[in-house]
Formats: sequence, structure tokens, C-alpha cells
Amino acid sequence: MKMGSGKKNYKALRYNNRQWRKETKNKQEEVKKEKSEEDKRKFLQMVEELKKNENNA
Repeated sequence: MKMGSGKKNYKALRYNNRQWRKETKNKQEEVKKEKSEEDKRKFLQMVEELKKNENNA
């Protein structure tokens, strides 16, 4: 019977899982940043439109 190969596989799986978690976490953070920047832009556009409307009224 062969012993010990399971431990190597376990370590490799743990390492891969850790890498995958890091990558997905980074992707999620990038998406959050993009969304927040987009929201800021939309908010600033709304503010500018309101100012224009006040000036015209």
C-alpha cells in the first residue's frame, strides 16, 4: 500500500483554494471600486443638473 500521497494532494488543494480565494477577493474589491466610482459620477451629474435647473428657473 502506498502511503503519504494523500497529504501532498491535500496540501496542493489547500494552496490552490487559498490562491482562488485571494483572486476572487481581489476581483470583488475591483468591482466594488468601479461601482463606487460610477455612483460618484452619477451623483455629481445629478448635482450639476439640479444646479442648472435652479439657474434656469
